[in-house]
Amino acid sequence: MILKRAGLITLFSLLTLMVLWSSFLLGAELFYYKPYEGTLHYDLTIHTHALVDAGLPDQYGKVVRDHEDIMALSQRVEETEEGLLDIATTVDKINPLPSSRGFGPPGVVYKREEIEGNTQHIKINLLGKVEEAQVLPHLGSRYFWPNNGQDGPFLDFYNVMILLNPRFPLDLLEPGDSWENENEIELEVADTLPLAGLMEIRYELEMTIQQKIQYTLLDFVEKKGYRCARISFEAEFKTDGVMYSSGNGNYLEGNGESSGELCFAPQEGILVSATMTHNVFEKRSRDGQIRTNLTPREVIVLYAYDQTTVPVPWRSERTVSLELTEGQAISRK
Repeated sequence: MILKRAGLITLFSLLTLMVLWSSFLLGAELFYYKPYEGTLHYDLTIHTHALVDAGLPDQYGKVVRDHEDIMALSQRVEETEEGLLDIATTVDKINPLPSSRGFGPPGVVYKREEIEGNTQHIKINLLGKVEEAQVLPHLGSRYFWPNNGQDGPFLDFYNVMILLNPRFPLDLLEPGDSWENENEIELEVADTLPLAGLMEIRYELEMTIQQKIQYTLLDFVEKKGYRCARISFEAEFKTDGVMYSSGNGNYLEGNGESSGELCFAPQEGILVSATMTHNVFEKRSRDGQIRTNLTPREVIVLYAYDQTTVPVPWRSERTVSLELTEGQAISRK
């Protein structure tokens, strides 16, 4: 642990020297994340258009789902004992969905409204490489979504959240420069608040995200009171995962592409905004107790503990917007 902290101090020193050297090079800068005092607040909006295509005529083989998720987030970034930076993001508020009333048994599955107040932790090095990801299990609960989770591959939400923080090279950058990163990230479930102050629901997540991302530094702009680097990106990704809860397994396998722009404030070392179009093709299957609500009073329950259901192919397009709304990052020296 001491060695890791010493390594962080050494990297800070190296970065400082490179920043000083960059002052002699017109337009060249070094980009890295910094711990800061205080809390930043963001609005995150994700609109989803999902389509299941069974290869049959339109009126028989296609189901289209659309919904929008709007979250108010608060975020703190602090140095950890392992020599990393912990991006702690708390969901302060989320929009209700009229068709999602949480029909699941109490204390067995997470419902949408129970995500509020919970915090996920993404641990990165100074250049943005994800070393550890503890994500909220609520996003993997079928009762988080309208239509009892029948809105496409919901586990893909984790991929969207991971893409929101750019990764930088240990190099000086100027407008027009491009760089590429490849990542393989293993996700874990974060600790959650007890329901009604009494208990936690047991969720298990086994999920791997593989990414190949190309970034380009476009220019510098003023935004939200910060001098920001405007960075475009294009990403290819693969996902393979399963979420277990109360004897049920939800399985996901797929691939896709993302593209968008990120605004990063290099002096403060924070993300100011992000926009993204996220396209994914995935196959989703389930086992355990398979419960489908036809109406609030009509329920179909099937049991398949010895085998999974036939994988259902979903195509989804998500449009994503993240905006800093409040707070001032004061970097720790």
